[in-house]
Amino acid sequence: MQLHDPLTGRLRSVRAHPFAFLAMAATLLLIPWTLIYISQLPDHHTAKHWNLAWAGFDIGLCVALGVTAWCALRERALLIIALVVSATLLVCDAWFDVATSLDTADEAVTLVTALAIELPLAGYFAFLAHRLLRTTIRISRPEYAGSALRSVPLATDRSEAPAAPVTR
Repeated sequence: MQLHDPLTGRLRSVRAHPFAFLAMAATLLLIPWTLIYISQLPDHHTAKHWNLAWAGFDIGLCVALGVTAWCALRERALLIIALVVSATLLVCDAWFDVATSLDTADEAVTLVTALAIELPLAGYFAFLAHRLLRTTIRISRPEYAGSALRSVPLATDRSEAPAAPVTR
């Protein structure tokens, strides 16, 4: 079967995407791994290279935020991905800052930072990504303008009529 790429209009073959199987396998393998962590990891652990781990994460967050700013200023489509990545990293940063500071002198500061800055910014970025994606669909795929994102296909076979869009 061949489908028209919605962005280029070119025909491309459709086959099972290996990354879908990889993602499913990773999901299934992560379940027992997480259960092992929950049941066997100690509450306290001294880690080597703690500063390297946090500095590396913060550098990654800075790069993501910088790319997000650049994409916004240049009005690039990559902004949607940059917003999602930045939002995800902000949530992860808030989670790990709060989780690792519980019962320490830094607990109040990390809670305030997470609740007042990181999580609201992550939520705003997610909202913007969703809005940009909806706008892109409305303009490029008007037949799906009122559809839930989960029902909008990446490509349609132009030889067949599009499936009836599912509205919210």
